Amino acid sequence: MKDVLSQNLIDSLNVLDLLQEEGLKIVPLVPSPLMIQAGMQVSGLSEDVVKKIYLTMLRFSDEDIPEQKN
Repeated sequence: MKDVLSQNLIDSLNVLDLLQEEGLKIVPLVPSPLMIQAGMQVSGLSEDVVKKIYLTMLRFSDEDIPEQKN
């Protein structure tokens, strides 16, 4: 069993390396308080707006850009 777990760990790390080579990262579905604080600091926007932006970007990360409603 130890060998299987070790191979699973190696395989997982290899997948993470491949993702990084493609410029991809695994990110949390909900931004951490530190992420929100950083977003607020660089943007000057409120906590709620920063969180909404983050969640919206994730929601559309694998889809076409939605049309902007006037």
